[in-house]
Amino acid sequence: MSFILITGANRGIGLHLCRHYLSQRQNVIALARSHSSALEALQTHYQTDQQLDQSGQFKVYQCDLNQEESIQQVAESIKQQGIELELVIHNAGVSINESFGNWTQKAFIDNYRVNAVAPALLTQALFSQFAHKAKIILFSSGVASLSEAKDVRKSALDSYAMSKVALNMLAVKLSNACDGVNTICCAINPGWVRTDMGGQDATQSPEETVISLTQTIANLSEEKNASFLSLAGEPISW
Repeated sequence: MSFILITGANRGIGLHLCRHYLSQRQNVIALARSHSSALEALQTHYQTDQQLDQSGQFKVYQCDLNQEESIQQVAESIKQQGIELELVIHNAGVSINESFGNWTQKAFIDNYRVNAVAPALLTQALFSQFAHKAKIILFSSGVASLSEAKDVRKSALDSYAMSKVALNMLAVKLSNACDGVNTICCAINPGWVRTDMGGQDATQSPEETVISLTQTIANLSEEKNASFLSLAGEPISW
């Protein structure tokens, strides 16, 4: 039985992705560092006898992506159940913002650990469970485009942007690591979304973002492997 795995599933885009795929009768695994009332409500809704006949399975795991041990424990549980993964969406991320002149080591390390290192380690740990022609989606950002980088003094997103540049490189490295198993790996910029991270001034709602995002993911072909793409699936300059 194949599953879709989504990180950062307790709120924002991750939670809406879970809702979408469950409504499409897909089997979903949600990873979250902590539960939320919304995630618990969704879990309860899709574990009633009535809903089991109308949807796929829904599994929720607590996973702290800051901790390698937690990543390994979740991966081992998935392996023991013989779960096959057809799609992995690395949605979880942090944005710790400091402008030049106020940079700290902690902000850089925290951004890198969650935004770049965790997706690398989780993908590696789950590699044996990938289905034939599985898809690995890394949520990047427009600020990760080197060709469009602005004066470092004009942004508080510096360490965040650098962590997403590293994530883009991860998309290329994973495509090489998965060579021969027909896996597609892409970095996708979901855009500026009204979530806790994006803020209420963002231009997109989570609902409309998920509609476009899931269409783009469904239409990904091998030609898009190791690409940096927009929400609509168009190439973004590295």
